[in-house]
Amino acid sequence: MTDLPLCVGLHITKCAGTSLMTTVRHALSEDEYYFFSSYHENWLASRPLFAGLRCPERLRIVFGHYCHETLLSVFAHRQPYFFTGLREPVERAISGLRQVNAVQVLAGRPLITAARYLVAHPNPICAELLRCFPSFDAGPGALWEKARAALSLFDLVTDTARFAEHAQAILAVIDTSAREMARDNVSADKQWPVEAERFMEAECLDLRCRAETHLADDIRLYQEMAPLLGRPRLRAHIARLPWAIDRAAFVASLPPPDVARARFRAREEDFMLFEFAELGLLPELRAWLRARAEEADGMAQRIVVPA
Repeated sequence: MTDLPLCVGLHITKCAGTSLMTTVRHALSEDEYYFFSSYHENWLASRPLFAGLRCPERLRIVFGHYCHETLLSVFAHRQPYFFTGLREPVERAISGLRQVNAVQVLAGRPLITAARYLVAHPNPICAELLRCFPSFDAGPGALWEKARAALSLFDLVTDTARFAEHAQAILAVIDTSAREMARDNVSADKQWPVEAERFMEAECLDLRCRAETHLADDIRLYQEMAPLLGRPRLRAHIARLPWAIDRAAFVASLPPPDVARARFRAREEDFMLFEFAELGLLPELRAWLRARAEEADGMAQRIVVPA
């Protein structure tokens, strides 16, 4: 079964990734995809941890916020089709602000201003790319240049504005029966109390005024990549450009698959701890790991056993 094509994707927040996951869930069986944009969601659905996948050779797609360069080594034998998606940075930030405040409304907490949001999330597109590719984060160079070098390793970078069209290349590799993209977790579709909507209208205007200060690298990255978005053979198209990275050489520089898999699991531990701590659910996480010690394996030792 290892001759199946495999898509590996980085889910940059507010770039239509949830719509893709919903589409894929409707088209594939559960053992054919692995999503890691929310470990809490996986926990609620009793989905296995990455280390506990019984038949990883059946996977058609691996996708999430916590994608990492080590997966290129883990799945090197599958010749992965590597993809991600970008969005015009100011519109992405507005969507992010609306999403954050939708959660605040539901929780009965005070709404967050654009100024506070931008200070907490400067250049989030570049930041999420370099979290995925720490090898590019060190050393000199502008943030957007490092992020662009990382993007040169991808086979496809979609644009959220044309996502339904661009994502057809992903669905073709997965070879699903899906023909239309779902529309899911769209911030503009959320219903607001009148006072909250007025607040958001004012804050979105303020965000546009402040964007250049806090999103300059994201804006430059998007401008540079705009002519290349949606090309299904991106690496071949840019191979001769001076900023393009040779992916075969990069993968050869990564740890071997067994070591890479262990490093990815360690990152999963860190992200699970972070996510569950934010939600105030660490006791529940510990109990869950105790109950599923066989699947959790070494992760349980790190999280459950006191230092």
